[in-house]
Amino acid sequence: MAMITNGADKLVALETRIRHFYESMNRHDFTKCYAMIDPRVVSKSEALTISQYTHSLERYLDRFASINLVEIGITGLHLNEPNKLYEGRDFALGKTVWEDDDGNRHEFSERWVFQDGAWYTRSTGFVPIHSSGHTAEKTDNSDLRTQ
Repeated sequence: MAMITNGADKLVALETRIRHFYESMNRHDFTKCYAMIDPRVVSKSEALTISQYTHSLERYLDRFASINLVEIGITGLHLNEPNKLYEGRDFALGKTVWEDDDGNRHEFSERWVFQDGAWYTRSTGFVPIHSSGHTAEKTDNSDLRTQ
């Protein structure tokens, strides 16, 4: 793997990682998705297990069938910025627009951290919300939601 050293490389790597995450989710490769969660979140004693995470993603896809990416937009790439929330690591914020199989558009707010040469999601699960507005929710330590 090539060394990612500058902002442009990190941005391309992040967009690729986000795309791979949702491709893996659509293939029901939840183990691969779980491996993309921030290692510092997973290592906490109260962290969810792979079984819990798999169940969450299965329930989500039962509701929406698949996530068809429309656009990945990085709204903030924060490199070499001191921060407590992400423990001094580079982090990025973004929006992912997607459509379900019925053609309804949704949006995920994304939060990713960079560690050991790779990007990791802060999301720890997905919760389908059954409403007439086709709302979906993505959960993490930062309370990510979609409309």
